[in-house]
Amino acid sequence: MKRHYCLIETGLAPETLVPKHGTYPSMGQDLLVQCLEPFDSTAISVINGDSVPDPEAFDGYMIMGSEFSVNDNSPWIESLLVFIKDVVQKQIPLVGICFGHQAIAKALGGTVKSGDWVVGATRYDRADTSQPLTTIAYHEDQVVVAPPEATLLMNSADCPIASLRYQYTPCWTIQSHPEFTPSFALELFELTRGIPLTDDICDAAIASVNDFTPDLGSIHQEIRQTFQP
Repeated sequence: MKRHYCLIETGLAPETLVPKHGTYPSMGQDLLVQCLEPFDSTAISVINGDSVPDPEAFDGYMIMGSEFSVNDNSPWIESLLVFIKDVVQKQIPLVGICFGHQAIAKALGGTVKSGDWVVGATRYDRADTSQPLTTIAYHEDQVVVAPPEATLLMNSADCPIASLRYQYTPCWTIQSHPEFTPSFALELFELTRGIPLTDDICDAAIASVNDFTPDLGSIHQEIRQTFQP
């Protein structure tokens, strides 16, 4: 029987880019297709008013990125944080990307704060000193205190807590956006020039992604270890 995963939409991809690049959940599904055995999937949009599911309704969850902050005082964010605690308590596989990385950390006892914008192809060093990873980043908030029993996997000069694995539950999170293709990132950077990105930040981000080819082999391995060990 195929496993059935749920992709949770916590933010909306720019409407003008959706016809060409898809929604954030569809980008997440494309990432999963690259590394998992055939599966079924369902997208639930908590940002559009969908309720969080019963944690046991699916075989695993991926929480996507967002233009919102996990520290915003929004009912849907509070519900999501409670949901994360329930998923972890029931030992259900969970992956978090960007906002998802931050939401899982906050729900489990970590701290998230706003800082400088980190945008573009970004090099992350691994805590185990293996090969560094370069992926596309786009964030202002970040995890500044990791939850107890979370193991640091990656860091950079601008993001000391860039990826975490939780030892007591099948959960892996990453601050960057492995689901973003370079073509989507380039259009997103240009679309957000001025608000919120300054020209300097936008120009540097575009330059970093031009001719950039992601190598996501290690990301695929982390996802497989979480969803289909």
